[in-house]
Amino acid sequence: MKKLLILIVDDESANRALLCTFVRLIHPDSDIFSAEHGAQAWEIINSNMGELHIVISDVEMPQMNGVELTGRIRQEHPHINIILMSGRGEPKDHEAHVFLAKPFKMADLAEVIRKFLREK
Repeated sequence: MKKLLILIVDDESANRALLCTFVRLIHPDSDIFSAEHGAQAWEIINSNMGELHIVISDVEMPQMNGVELTGRIRQEHPHINIILMSGRGEPKDHEAHVFLAKPFKMADLAEVIRKFLREK
């Protein structure tokens, strides 16, 4: 199996660090990238770093929010699985595969990632 590539997008550095640490614990052989906002994430997605498998993104961020980022990903990179998360409720008309309401249990995130991997 190819190495799992995951991008974590959140403007809050503590959340980003926690998610990166958790994903490394459950998938130690994965490559994890992070971005502070949607515009930076979009640059990473379109770089020549290889094909991402999963994007985990917050909704409310500067420069490009998670809903806009999700729409762009679905349009140009439909193979990428997307998890959208927010503490302010689920946004209307998002195109993510899964929405997680903050705070969520890390076990719930782990199960979503396992589900994506089973479907590949």
